[in-house]
Amino acid sequence: MPRSQNFKEEEKKKIKRKNKTNNESSDTSSESTESSETTSSSDSEDFLDSGDEDWYNSKNRLCKWIITHKLNYQSLTTQWIASESPKSKQTIILATNKENKNSSSNSLTIGNFTFDEEMKGEIKINNEGKYFKYTHRLKANTEINRARYNPFDPQIIATKNADGKIYLYNLEKEENPFAILKGHDKEGYGLSWNKYKQGLLLSGSYDNKICVYDLERFGSKKIQPKKIFNIHNNVVEDVEWLPQTDSVFGSVSDDKKFILTDLRTKNSITEFVTHTSETNTLAFNPKNNNFLLTGSNDLTIKLWDLRNHKLPVHIFKNHTQAVYRLIWYPFETNIFASSEDGTKIYLWDINKIGGEKFDMYDDSPTELIFTHSEHRSVIRDFSWNPTIPFVISSTDDDHKHKIIKIKKKAIHFRQSQLKEDFIEL
Repeated sequence: MPRSQNFKEEEKKKIKRKNKTNNESSDTSSESTESSETTSSSDSEDFLDSGDEDWYNSKNRLCKWIITHKLNYQSLTTQWIASESPKSKQTIILATNKENKNSSSNSLTIGNFTFDEEMKGEIKINNEGKYFKYTHRLKANTEINRARYNPFDPQIIATKNADGKIYLYNLEKEENPFAILKGHDKEGYGLSWNKYKQGLLLSGSYDNKICVYDLERFGSKKIQPKKIFNIHNNVVEDVEWLPQTDSVFGSVSDDKKFILTDLRTKNSITEFVTHTSETNTLAFNPKNNNFLLTGSNDLTIKLWDLRNHKLPVHIFKNHTQAVYRLIWYPFETNIFASSEDGTKIYLWDINKIGGEKFDMYDDSPTELIFTHSEHRSVIRDFSWNPTIPFVISSTDDDHKHKIIKIKKKAIHFRQSQLKEDFIEL
């Protein structure tokens, strides 16, 4: 994102962001270079200036490898596509966004990363190279805020754009969108495919609306929502289907509320205030849908039990910026990751809440098991790889796409413990 406290502020941020992008010279796509060299001196100065000396000194012991993929333009979105492809070849969704008065270069981009056992240390990719090749560059009329693939058919991608519309692409057929989904008056970021019923797509936006689309059968290229919900009185920041259901969804909003709604009745099942400030994101636990995470501008993450939501089960504190993304780890459902309107991605383990501290001088919570500090500018989106454990893709404002492979043993140690060379992972 980031998304601000009201729509006008968001528009100001977007204008500033676009002006910054327009003033930067673009890389030529013909230049494709890779390097496994260590971080340059200017990079190290950036880390030290940002106060991340611990990360700079220990990251090569914490991570098997760190890829810095330099994009031509900014990408506000990233998602790994789950497939039966071998682990050595993984497909990822990105989007390149650049607009100015004279030109437009927005596109949905899909590419393949090739991983091998020899990979280690820091690897730099300028646009394309040995480890990464683009497979699709599909035209977009406006900036893409979010892109998500259909779990029933990964060749179908939905993009949520700055013009308020949702566009559907078929990677096997056309370069242009094959359908346009209407219903919203403003842009947004909330987008969720249902994993239990083919063709159900959920969307939330800055117009305070939630739209549900049934795409299993349609004959028109311009599609209206099956249902529209006006249940929030402020910006709808995020939406998600309740796991293991095809009719119940959750939503969070700048009105600070979480609402659980049944599509069949349009009635609210559960509704409660979650935070003291705007609520930006939610994530249902994929194995136990009674457990819900919410993240907010109040810098906290809360774990809720929907069977008794008078008080949160736990409040996670360590972020210094608004929390914007929450995703459960696909391999162990006691672990989740969070990102902020800043440069950090945190990994948390709910099984370690209230656990024993190993370092009396470390004041971070025991449930915080890893801090990813590789970015130097605001993180826009991130995604767990569904095939390779502890691999995270993330994009930022500086046209950087980072992919890190965390060593499994690393999550059992505090990064502060790695200040000295007495631990070798």
